[in-house]
Amino acid sequence: MVLMLSSFMIYASMAAKPDIIPIGYTEGEDTFVCGGSISSDSTLAVFTCIPLGVGPNIVITELVNVTNRDSSDHSVQACVTAENFGIELSSLRLYLVSPSGKETLVADLDDSGDIVKERVSVEINQGEEWSVKLIGHYDSAASQSQSNTMILTIQAMA
Repeated sequence: MVLMLSSFMIYASMAAKPDIIPIGYTEGEDTFVCGGSISSDSTLAVFTCIPLGVGPNIVITELVNVTNRDSSDHSVQACVTAENFGIELSSLRLYLVSPSGKETLVADLDDSGDIVKERVSVEINQGEEWSVKLIGHYDSAASQSQSNTMILTIQAMA
């Protein structure tokens, strides 16, 4: 008796599930007013026309939101890239605001538009949504058509 063995190969194709990013930006009340858009992976928010004025501070209470979609708590850091604010900027600060109203300063730009404080770690509990609050204004040398762009990125730590 002769046994015939044949060889064959099995090809398997598996679509890799992309890692779900547990922390991400979500639209806030003021996102579109400030020319905001959020990347498809929700880790980047770009604002092209933040309506700062000359004189007293402009307060934007919900520039964008930061949402923890995970079932565990995460520490997050926000990073800011600011362009075109120039030497006319007088003050610009970003705060993460908890659902209970607690504000944590996470970014501060000086009067030249340079970042003097960022990457402050904030703990966001599972399922929570925090808002990003912006407070700032230009000095009297700013033109009415002053342009500005801000890019926010977010990084979640375990």
